[in-house]
Amino acid sequence: MMVYRRPSISSTIAFFQSLHIFGDHSGKHCYSHKQITENMNRTPYQDKIIKNYYQNRDSLMWQKLAELATELYLAEGKKRTLLWKRVEAALKNLKIPQDRIEHILASDSPALVASLVQNEMS
Repeated sequence: MMVYRRPSISSTIAFFQSLHIFGDHSGKHCYSHKQITENMNRTPYQDKIIKNYYQNRDSLMWQKLAELATELYLAEGKKRTLLWKRVEAALKNLKIPQDRIEHILASDSPALVASLVQNEMS
């Protein structure tokens, strides 16, 4: 039975440096994303999982936001502050307008997050 060993950080960095993806520091990459991912030796099954994740990313993010709203109702203190930061990141990923994000965060009300999710899911 073959045991999978995760590559070390240094070997991963060396791999990417060997690809010269950082170019000449002019902001231009020497290799395209497709060329880099071809070198990662993923199976077709893994490629399908990644593709499905990105196709369903919005619905996954809305589901995560609903879970965060539930956790906000129960959280107190420092935990609540950290959850609000995660809510802010999720809202930005969903491309919610910044003024609406600020309104939700300023209100400090999980009910607003829950209603936003409910409106989107229906």
